[in-house]
Amino acid sequence: MKDRVLIIGKTPPPIGGVTIHVRRLLEQLGVAGFPHFDFLDLNDASLLKIIKRIFSHHVIHLHTSNPYFQLLTALLSRFTGKILILTFHGNIGRYGKLRNMLTALSCKYCTVPIVQNESSELLAIQWNPATIRIGAYIPATFQELLSPATSLLIQAFATDYEYLFCTNASTLSFDSSGREIYGISELIDAFVLMPKAGLIISDSSGQYFTYIRAKRMLPRNVCFISTPHDFLNILDYSDAMIRNTTTDGDSISVHEALEKGLVVFATDCVPRPKGCKIYQSVLELDVVSELEEALMCKRERSNEMNVTGTLVCLYNSYLHR
Repeated sequence: MKDRVLIIGKTPPPIGGVTIHVRRLLEQLGVAGFPHFDFLDLNDASLLKIIKRIFSHHVIHLHTSNPYFQLLTALLSRFTGKILILTFHGNIGRYGKLRNMLTALSCKYCTVPIVQNESSELLAIQWNPATIRIGAYIPATFQELLSPATSLLIQAFATDYEYLFCTNASTLSFDSSGREIYGISELIDAFVLMPKAGLIISDSSGQYFTYIRAKRMLPRNVCFISTPHDFLNILDYSDAMIRNTTTDGDSISVHEALEKGLVVFATDCVPRPKGCKIYQSVLELDVVSELEEALMCKRERSNEMNVTGTLVCLYNSYLHR
């Protein structure tokens, strides 16, 4: 279908940065007046079905973090003369040697690599001059309510603390050095020393709670929410968000927290949006004092890129050739 874009990816469940981005993109394309797309959900698609759908479309936009599947799709598209727009979610270069090599080849052989931060752009543009940088943040069209039980749990927890911080971890993952990507264990260590502050950990997969409980006792000022939920609601209860990652892309959660007016603390592993308070080690950071200081200052929100509109322009540039 030369007049339609095939978008390939996953929508929740599971809840994660990539699946949330894809769901919001699909929702917003119609709002933006662009109905010329089909969606193939990788949650229930066989390899044969994927190949058939790729053959039936001229323009494909792939969202996946799997370097093997990225390269397979890039080669298939190259050999069949298809236009492949490939979004690299996360920081390029975060894997070990083999998967980083696969990422480089995928970037080289796709038509348009999309990256989400400056450091990734500097790498990708060496492999493919058509590389463009487009952020991951697409505003939510709606906010799913928390279950009554979860709301009551958070409200009861919040009453015990002067300040409420939050963080989220879509899954239990480790970087190429074996460190927790989301740095939850380190955050818990930090909050042991801050008794007047509470930390809510958004753990929709439930993997992190199981992992932490097997290693240690939880301090009373740490609360896990380990059932599926919309993180936007957790932000509504919080004074600040902490993004304690060892590697990252263009974190949707960071943008959401800034949009809601929260103070945002984030590691310096990748360039962060304007307004974030950047740090190297949370164990050397007094987040309570930093929060109190930040609350005394007016925070201005910079204008966000219109991600959907930018992608629509990109789609049209290839559909109308």
